[in-house]
Amino acid sequence: MKPLLPHSFSFLILAVLFVLALADVQSVFILQRHGNRAPNDDIAKICPNYANIPLYKAQHVDYAMLTGYGMRQLELLGTFIKRSYLDSGYLADYHDYYPTKVTAFASNSPRCIQSCLSTGYTMYPDGTGVPRASGHSFFSVESNSQEHDNVLACRKAKCDAEYVAHTDQWLRENIDGILKDHASMISQVSKACGFDFTTLPKSGTNNIMDSLKVVNDATAFDINAGFPLISGIEAVHTELNAVCQSYIDGSLLINNDAIVASNGKLPKFMLETWGAHLDAANHDGPDPSGLVLLCGHREILYALRTFFGFSWNLPGDAMVAGQLPPGSAIVFEQHCIESSTGPADHLIMPYLWYPDGQGASFKRLDLQFTSPDGKSCGKACPLDFIQAIHDARNANGTYKQICEKFGEEIDADLFDSYRGSRAWKEWGM
Repeated sequence: MKPLLPHSFSFLILAVLFVLALADVQSVFILQRHGNRAPNDDIAKICPNYANIPLYKAQHVDYAMLTGYGMRQLELLGTFIKRSYLDSGYLADYHDYYPTKVTAFASNSPRCIQSCLSTGYTMYPDGTGVPRASGHSFFSVESNSQEHDNVLACRKAKCDAEYVAHTDQWLRENIDGILKDHASMISQVSKACGFDFTTLPKSGTNNIMDSLKVVNDATAFDINAGFPLISGIEAVHTELNAVCQSYIDGSLLINNDAIVASNGKLPKFMLETWGAHLDAANHDGPDPSGLVLLCGHREILYALRTFFGFSWNLPGDAMVAGQLPPGSAIVFEQHCIESSTGPADHLIMPYLWYPDGQGASFKRLDLQFTSPDGKSCGKACPLDFIQAIHDARNANGTYKQICEKFGEEIDADLFDSYRGSRAWKEWGM
């Protein structure tokens, strides 16, 4: 395969620590997963022995809704962002909230919108709103109908047919092996739940993997909430979790077309955002929003992980490589490298932020952009390297072209429909 980059950036990477010590953070782009939630309502049907719903409802949390613990996870993230960037002088102009300076979008589900608000209100507590004299702050989160969200939920929007087709393909290729290799685990889950999972279809709606995933999610959420587990589940939870994660990754990322479609417009939007900052630094455009906060489901973080070649393996008894706990975020710092002889250059530094323990602490893990042919740019990446990854992924078709193969017509998406809103007035896009 032809190298992605026409020339070497080794001199830049070798000097990156020195350069970044002098460089300003121009923007922070955050993609977060919603916080811990209650199980889906399917749990009552497929696991009649599950008894924790009254415990969630005692906390005024209904099926699939964000919990208080989930809010604390995102408040921890908001506190980290505030202390790291807004209070530090890096983004001093963003210490007080202005809707034209901060862009916040969430997938159209209550738990995603609530999670985005939990982060936002912690970044901008009372006294940092406009006007500050009012005492109370506000934080605007915009969303759109699910069928038009081609940025944070493309698999549920106009790429739904593609997602279903690739999911069925993965099941055809893998389900028989799973049923054979993990028969004992599935039998134990069936016994624990009081329901025979092998009676469910192998593919299509409400298939066996979808149902096992509901039980696995409920178990993970219960562990986070400190609730008792279904009797008999704990012994097989690690195996169940690994099987369910392989299903999530497989259905989303079975081939490059699936990877591109699952990411939708998100990678392009990120590059447009960073490019707008680079143009502004070189006096070629207006100053764009310096703080972008997006909140979605775990699938969009896993899709972006694969698109840009990130990797991680977090500690935990049941954690699988590439998996993220609720409340995690991928954070991208954009650094401006000024030049006295030519135009400014920008580097992107990505890292993973995730809650650790019972919502009181967190950990940070540096990430590296890695191309489909295995090349990495180190901890700080030039924009043209990232653009080359994007172009290589899209070489055989954009997400629109791929989804249209399955009979879907891509129309205005989440960000297109908000170009006239407050958050877009200074973007020039």
